[in-house]
Amino acid sequence: MKHHICRLIALLLIWHGVQRHVQAGDDVPPGPVYVKIPPTEGYRYGRSVANYPGEGEVVPILKPYFISKGPITNAEYMEFVGATGHAAPSYWPVGGVPEGKERHPVTGVSYQDALDFCNWLDEMSRHWHIRLPTELEWERAACGDSAREYPWGDHAGQSVYGTTLLTQCNFNSVATLFYLSKIPQQPLLCINPNSPFHKQRFPLKELISILPDGRAAGWQATAERPGFLETDLMAGLLANGGHTVPVNAYMRNVSPFGCHDMVGNVWEWTCTPFGIEGKRFRTIFMVRGGSWADDISVCTCTNRGESRRADSHDGRVGFRVVAVAAKKPPRQRPISSTETGLTKNKAPRFKFGTERDAWRSPARPVKTIRRRK
Repeated sequence: MKHHICRLIALLLIWHGVQRHVQAGDDVPPGPVYVKIPPTEGYRYGRSVANYPGEGEVVPILKPYFISKGPITNAEYMEFVGATGHAAPSYWPVGGVPEGKERHPVTGVSYQDALDFCNWLDEMSRHWHIRLPTELEWERAACGDSAREYPWGDHAGQSVYGTTLLTQCNFNSVATLFYLSKIPQQPLLCINPNSPFHKQRFPLKELISILPDGRAAGWQATAERPGFLETDLMAGLLANGGHTVPVNAYMRNVSPFGCHDMVGNVWEWTCTPFGIEGKRFRTIFMVRGGSWADDISVCTCTNRGESRRADSHDGRVGFRVVAVAAKKPPRQRPISSTETGLTKNKAPRFKFGTERDAWRSPARPVKTIRRRK
């Protein structure tokens, strides 16, 4: 019975998507709700390529573009999976989206998965090209006409009163306070094989805490304790879609152009390759915005210090899409495993400038949604 209900929900989602595209025609881009971003003679990045604040280059944006109002949700990704038979994220149960997470951003999708979603939308229209945003397009949509640290201004604005956290986005303090209130005594196992505390257990309240300014402590390892990032609980969160919240759960997390959730919740893929010293790596791409597992200082509009390998499936990473009018350029070509030299679904997490935490994202098999005949 449950299987048939899930199947009915999937069919209704697909029907709703098709009706929306038919009604809209080619006057608006297909797929999610979009926000129009106007051109500008010169937008100055908030940081340099090396992530130094205030040293960003000035780049013009010659044509307007549309960017999805929020990151792609599980429900929107379900339309794509149901229509194409594409593999579902590994944390989805057989039959559809995890219950209660329909409006949460989809996570654990590789760069190629995001491209496949774009190409699916791209085929629905003759006058719009759907793709991933560039770093420049992403930051312009997040900041408006001038670089700012957060969509709501230059100050994070988080504070804590007893057991209540006041904040404008979903970052690691949200998860910290949640688990301290639910399971403070639960022993956590250190699973980092390179840690001196490997296979030792520590009560959760001895590892993480909330500082007076509302920031989280204990996520990174110290000489006395392993970090929360090295524990079995963190691994379980990554494998099950992360500690995300519904898109637009924080009303102030809206950019000057009206884009929701540009910082926190999930990192977002861009189509800008990772580069250093003038070299570009076509198998590593920049991600922007920070996630539920990062400090508030990382979850900013201008942070340019994070990237992921194209074939990684990270529970902290999602995406949003861009639509541009005019004649379609050539479709983004998939990156094959022979080009990358890697086997699909076996890429470790790659953090900008270091490989010290590559062990954190173990490979997870991709599940497909199977339907009974």
